[in-house]
Amino acid sequence: MPNDNILLDPGTGGEKLRTRTSTIDTFEVHEQSIYMPGADTFYAYADNVSFANNKHHIGIFNASSSGKVISLRKLFAINLHTATATGIVQRFNINKITSMSGGTSITPVKSNTLNDNLPAQITVAAGPTVGGASIMFPWMSLSEENPTTNAVSQAVYQQATNILMEGGPIQEFTLREGEGMSVAQAINSTVGTFGWILVFTVI
Repeated sequence: MPNDNILLDPGTGGEKLRTRTSTIDTFEVHEQSIYMPGADTFYAYADNVSFANNKHHIGIFNASSSGKVISLRKLFAINLHTATATGIVQRFNINKITSMSGGTSITPVKSNTLNDNLPAQITVAAGPTVGGASIMFPWMSLSEENPTTNAVSQAVYQQATNILMEGGPIQEFTLREGEGMSVAQAINSTVGTFGWILVFTVI
């Protein structure tokens, strides 16, 4: 099936529509191709985030004048606590937020070095202070260590499961200017250490 094209505006040097040709029932036909290029994608990782009451483990914020729209694609939690410890079932709240400051700054990594740099108004942090938090949905996990006897059933499964809602016609969690998202610990406990991976696109 060789590549071909159709001139959209013959005689005026117009744009060409990319096609490929196939023979169907002895007729040569043009098949139109539709290409869906990936949006600029970034990975933000918060490492060794310790537990504390009402702590926002990771947050992202799209401040005014960024000129960008963020789509949150994936959020994964990794239980990094390996030393023997008695943890508890832990609730986290995934929140929409209206402001964010402080915390430990995280520099998102480009999935492609040719991507544009993020504007300074888009920030990601571990342990930030946030404002206007409103819960979207909760997420439950266990904060104790991961022994080898249950690592596959618990830690690995959790690490491979996207916390954000996804699929088919569902719109991504979108952050316009003045909007953000945080993951907040909702139960008092100081036992535990998590890593958080946030994957997002920007247009």
